[in-house]
Amino acid sequence: MAMRARASGRLLDRDAETGAIIAAISAAAAGSGSALIVEGVAGIGKTALLSRARELATREGMTVLSARSGEFEGSYPWGVVRQLFDRIVRDDSADGPRRLLRDAGRLAAPALGLSNPGGSSGGQRDEEFAILHGLYWLTADMARTTPVLLMVDDLHWADRPSLSFAAHLIRRLDGLPVLLIGSARPVRAAEDGGQLLGSIHAEPTVTVIRPGPLGEQACARLLGDVLAAAPDAEFTEACHEMTGGNPFLLRALADSLAADGAPDLVVLDLGLPDVPGETVARELRTASAVPILMLTARSTEEDRIRGLELGADDYVTKPFSPRELVLRVQAILRRGAPAGGQGTASYGGGTLDIDEPQRRITVRGENVDLTPTEWGILLTLATVPGRVYSRFELINRVRGYEFEGYERTVDSHVKNLRRKIEEEPANPAIVQTVLGGGYRLGLARDG
Repeated sequence: MAMRARASGRLLDRDAETGAIIAAISAAAAGSGSALIVEGVAGIGKTALLSRARELATREGMTVLSARSGEFEGSYPWGVVRQLFDRIVRDDSADGPRRLLRDAGRLAAPALGLSNPGGSSGGQRDEEFAILHGLYWLTADMARTTPVLLMVDDLHWADRPSLSFAAHLIRRLDGLPVLLIGSARPVRAAEDGGQLLGSIHAEPTVTVIRPGPLGEQACARLLGDVLAAAPDAEFTEACHEMTGGNPFLLRALADSLAADGAPDLVVLDLGLPDVPGETVARELRTASAVPILMLTARSTEEDRIRGLELGADDYVTKPFSPRELVLRVQAILRRGAPAGGQGTASYGGGTLDIDEPQRRITVRGENVDLTPTEWGILLTLATVPGRVYSRFELINRVRGYEFEGYERTVDSHVKNLRRKIEEEPANPAIVQTVLGGGYRLGLARDG
């Protein structure tokens, strides 16, 4: 059965991957089952390819059952299986569920949270195999009516029993009008489920699709779509280099630029080709309090300290995962977001005013712009004036996630903060150092 893809939300640089999906759907619709695994790093577009598979399969009249694993769901046996089949087996509007769960299909009942009076009376392994056998026949019986697409996003987080079902089914797809398609991060045998996922990859009926980074032309098209203007080559190249062609990061960058001419955050690679990244950071910090997240291959503590002294809010070393980068960006933006405080608090007879809801501070009557990290440090110290906060406690409170032990980075942020709020940074009256202890707010709260 021949198929042609039609545009429905553009998938960029994914013609080969879409072609493999079309071929597999056509084969399944004609009675030749197979499995596809879309493998790649976070943000590379695995879920988008699964969505395209759903669209194409639905157009072909296939029954589509889908599930999505979660990072914390691997300890719940049969969780993915229940997501896949729950809608079918609990459909009270037709005789289908009762028909599907008779004969061998009834053996699947325990995996679906249903009772099975005639279940296996053997040991645990016999019972598990009986359930797998029942799930296979449940799938095969469904496929007698219409071809079936079983779709699982984030297989790497799936529970082991559900992975066992996938492996069991894949070995029996020959002659069955069923396509199993799943997405997964690159397999690591040492991780939970890694060996099982690896064995699934090795099955002869499995095709592994590995989408790569977007090229610069696709990058330009995506930027043009979001920004409603064709980007120039230099801008496209910079965006492509900054995101590594990762579609998720690229779209997030474009969305941020489209939302406001002034960015909420700057991700700055120190290894820029034409101008030192440190120079860019220094100029940015002179002109603006915009948060800066530095990317670099330099990983020593002294390098981190130097970057933070330039005004960076965080510092990520290469190589890094897109997920780590996104989490760090989110943490910085949370620190800079307006809070739900009780209005303006004054300290030191009006020397310092902190308006928490508006995220605004005034020092000796003058407004002062702070980076999110500087704001977080000052706000934490002002919570209990005079209380000494250790460097470790301060960095973890401010950052909102477990930092990597570089407590000296607090000193860099405090140094930058003092330049902005102290009359004499070398003899501070507001943010004071307690030798051997940490830092405290040197002003009492008014009133």
